[in-house]
Amino acid sequence: MAYNYKCGFIDEYLFIYVIREASGCHEFISYPHKMYYYDGLEEIWLNTYKRMQMCDEDRKKAVQKTKNVHARYRNTMICNYILQHSDRDILMKQIFQKRKLVIFGAGEFGEMVYRILSEKNFEIDFFIDNSHRRQKEGFCGKLVKMPKYLKNFNDKFIVLVVGSFHNEEMGEELKQLGLIEGKDFYLYPSTNFMNEMNFDCTEIN
Repeated sequence: MAYNYKCGFIDEYLFIYVIREASGCHEFISYPHKMYYYDGLEEIWLNTYKRMQMCDEDRKKAVQKTKNVHARYRNTMICNYILQHSDRDILMKQIFQKRKLVIFGAGEFGEMVYRILSEKNFEIDFFIDNSHRRQKEGFCGKLVKMPKYLKNFNDKFIVLVVGSFHNEEMGEELKQLGLIEGKDFYLYPSTNFMNEMNFDCTEIN
């Protein structure tokens, strides 16, 4: 209906939403079950696009948008799982080694990781981003600097690369600046990061 017809928004309450104590939609479910749940939702959407009568360009856009949204869900759950099941002192000893912590990626996913880390009392020194607008305006109340700033200070910072969909490319950019993955920066989340954290990836597969 939304694809074939014009849709509007009525700024008026037209129903009452009742939440029951035993509601299955609101009870806590484990991370593996959450992953299974979102995988099922994604499959429903993708199968729906296949069955709908829509042009190839629109179908391609819808499929990509859905995959991006659900990839963000998975990343969010993985990040929350890691930080809820990890001791801050162990993290500091194993990963950060008393270096200052920097986030590469001043976007939606970077803000989410910043929030999670802040709740665990990690101090984020600044953000790294290629966006000139971000460098001028700042992000989450922090300064935003260009990646090349790290070139001469790679032994003072640990960089978490949180581009979500582009962190592999961002990691290659840091390698060109002389930073070493697993020592100076981590793709977050990634298999290597989870292995460093002794995180069992099979639990959410």
